[in-house]
Amino acid sequence: HLEPGPTTMAATEKEEKASRDWFGVQLEVTQKLLEAETKKLKTLESEYSKSANEQSAALLGLRQMAQKRLQMQFEQLNKEYQDAAAGLFKGKTVTRVRSLPSIGLKSMQKKRANIFQALTGAAPEESKDTEAAQTSGPPSPGHADGKDVIVREGRIVSATLEALVDRFLPTADFSPDKLFTFAFLITHRLFMHPSVLMAKLAERGQAIVTASVPEAVAMKFAKQLIEWSSVFPYDFRDERMMLPFRALTQTCASHDAHTKTIISDMQRQLFKRLNELEQIETRLRRDYELQIKSRTETVTAGRMKSELSVRDVCPSVQVLAQQLKAIEQERYCAIGPEEFIQTLIPSHEAEYDMMRAPHNVEPYVEWFNRLSYLVATEVLRHERSKDRVAAVEFFIDVGKACRALHNFNSLMAIISALNMVSITRLKKTWGKVSSKHLTEMEQLEWALDPTSNFKNYRDELSETMDREAVVPFFSLLVKDIYFINESSEKILPTGQVNFEKMWMLSDQLASFMYMKQNLKECPRDDTVQRFLKTTPIFSEFELFRLSVECEAPEKRDQPRTMERLRKMSVSEDVDRSAGSPFRTAPTSPGGE
Repeated sequence: HLEPGPTTMAATEKEEKASRDWFGVQLEVTQKLLEAETKKLKTLESEYSKSANEQSAALLGLRQMAQKRLQMQFEQLNKEYQDAAAGLFKGKTVTRVRSLPSIGLKSMQKKRANIFQALTGAAPEESKDTEAAQTSGPPSPGHADGKDVIVREGRIVSATLEALVDRFLPTADFSPDKLFTFAFLITHRLFMHPSVLMAKLAERGQAIVTASVPEAVAMKFAKQLIEWSSVFPYDFRDERMMLPFRALTQTCASHDAHTKTIISDMQRQLFKRLNELEQIETRLRRDYELQIKSRTETVTAGRMKSELSVRDVCPSVQVLAQQLKAIEQERYCAIGPEEFIQTLIPSHEAEYDMMRAPHNVEPYVEWFNRLSYLVATEVLRHERSKDRVAAVEFFIDVGKACRALHNFNSLMAIISALNMVSITRLKKTWGKVSSKHLTEMEQLEWALDPTSNFKNYRDELSETMDREAVVPFFSLLVKDIYFINESSEKILPTGQVNFEKMWMLSDQLASFMYMKQNLKECPRDDTVQRFLKTTPIFSEFELFRLSVECEAPEKRDQPRTMERLRKMSVSEDVDRSAGSPFRTAPTSPGGE
């Protein structure tokens, strides 16, 4: 194919404005989700934590709900996402044999009201299919009901905050439902600090356990503590949590010998886990500091490019794919489920200042960005065409291996890189890529096709997540949670909590927890991982400049190409002055 001529430039420019680049959902969701958090994130310390993969009692009832989640997401958001993603995967051909899709979410802002209105209207249909899984049980004596709690077909749909808290607290003749407990533990922080809820639990427990004789009463409160500490250990790093926690555990332990043993085991496991988190944080903090340092020391900023390439350090496709999954797992498991909820709290709300910073989402996003730019750097670092072809084919093979290992996040980063404008415009290079690799590339793109709300990806994930260790496409998970949060208000006009929304959020995070606990530790190769995390990378401007040097545009396209390069240079200067050598939304692959 020839480069676009004058007769097609106007149409191409119009199409560029309507579409976005294949760098994709990850970076676009990053912009939308973290845009409001940027200011406060800069003020937070770079701390790290990692939750254990042990299956807790709170997750025993969530397996079926997690397995159904992907299908429910498709039915629930299909129309909304498809309307919002108009123009995605248009099949815009800029190479000889490949269609290069374009992903973008920026245009969704103008459509947001309609999307959320439709989404809100679709929610009740979903509740019919999940009634049995999400029921919180009938009201018990002594618990609020009537106007304080609205129950539809056995499931709470709305309630006052006080009534929900009351439902969470056991009594002598009432034990909260496990699924309700999980849902409330994960979403209550939208309304109150966890230490406030712990204080209420301790107050109720001390009053009832002290006055009760049956052993089962003390065990009810012990079980709530076990549920909480095993699924959300991060909460217990706050001294405000530990004071009422200690008071309640002492009360329960003094009730009878059996409960004392249970409490002692729980405390031992919790403190062991907190100690592990501290050690893991130290390593992740060091890794992140190196990652940020390498980010600011790009080739464009003056640091010389590495003499070694990825293929020099790790020529094996399988080994590289394994090390990518090891890095992904470490960062994925470091994210606590409550971090997703806390990123949804507006920075101006007072509750945010009282909560643990959601600091593990940003490093994971940073890693995805780095991996994409690293892949593009590895292609464009070569002056000879045959070396660039070899690099492209190598990373297509790595992407295929990542898919075989069910590492969809690295796969998306690799595909995003190969669809950056600096790479897609290399028509001579792509023309020499083997037909076998081009076919494999199209298959990988098909797997991540966002048509029908990423149906291909969701179907594949649904088939594998129950039996394999899966690293999901993280940004789609974030986007699902973002859309659920924005689809309706958390407080209804009646003043009650919209608990249908809380069910949807907890359901989504149940899938996150389920996949997280199934991950198994991968063997580490420190040499390969160190290279991937610290080797210099090109900025977007430098990538495009090298791309133009490798394959000059046709004479008729030179003015347009040089204007693009000039704009990138200006943007690069601005980004570097702000400490960010590459942008969060690289250029669309549409045209020069």
